[in-house]
Amino acid sequence: MLTMDDQTGLEKAMTTDALTAAAQLYEAGGVSVATAVKEYGISRSVLYALMANRQLPYSQIGRKRIIARRALANLLAQKVVGFSPEAATTK
Repeated sequence: MLTMDDQTGLEKAMTTDALTAAAQLYEAGGVSVATAVKEYGISRSVLYALMANRQLPYSQIGRKRIIARRALANLLAQKVVGFSPEAATTK
């Protein structure tokens, strides 16, 4: 639990954009890398590579990285194989 002094220092260190992104991450729900590996079946190395390439946004507190569930869902949606929206709508 952060104290009021810790929160004030943290807010001063973060830009408005970073605060907005952190708030959105909190609202969407976040998971650790270990949890993402278990729940989504994506390997740790792939997750870290995606984060390093800025393809998967995350927040970092100390050494812990938190990934938004929404970001994982968006990533998976972009990687769908064998689905064509055109084929689904035309019969």
